[in-house]
Amino acid sequence: MQNKIRTFVCFELPPTVLELLRSIQGRLKPLHDGTRWVNPERIHLTLRFLGDVERERLDAVMEAVQNACKAFEPFTLTVSKTGAFPNFKRPRVFWVGVSDPDQKLQQCQAAIEGELEDIGFPGEKRAFSPHLTLGRVNNSRGVANVSKELERLHPEPVSFPAREVVVMQSKLTPSGAVYTPLRKIGL
Repeated sequence: MQNKIRTFVCFELPPTVLELLRSIQGRLKPLHDGTRWVNPERIHLTLRFLGDVERERLDAVMEAVQNACKAFEPFTLTVSKTGAFPNFKRPRVFWVGVSDPDQKLQQCQAAIEGELEDIGFPGEKRAFSPHLTLGRVNNSRGVANVSKELERLHPEPVSFPAREVVVMQSKLTPSGAVYTPLRKIGL
């Protein structure tokens, strides 16, 4: 048995959001074969990636996330704008943004980050930027077409209730990552 489990903390997405992502990807995929598109069924809103975690630490991780979530009620998130990291001129990652005007998402993520730091996980150096990854650019030749199309897209906003945070296991396989919820923690 493997002693470490690749782990992250996230919100899973409802079918309405997955359909929006599938629709956007459907417009972009024919424009560039040098982008590795993420299967919409595997897209989630990552709050914190932990990497390989020793099995004996997983209970502490789940308890930390649960402690952080105690202070929150379900809240609404909205998926709308599009973007690229680092920008549309030199894209490495294409994404769809997630917003919450009440900043509950930012607060929830910060609380989880704080609890995880308390049990020994170093804090993220980058600011939290809530997004849903559509695809990663492997070959930049011809990618400008995707950037232009994505920049022009203004998808109709889709809102959904964020009700539970998931501590997720990620197994890398030749056909892509396989995700298994380790624990779902209600807000």
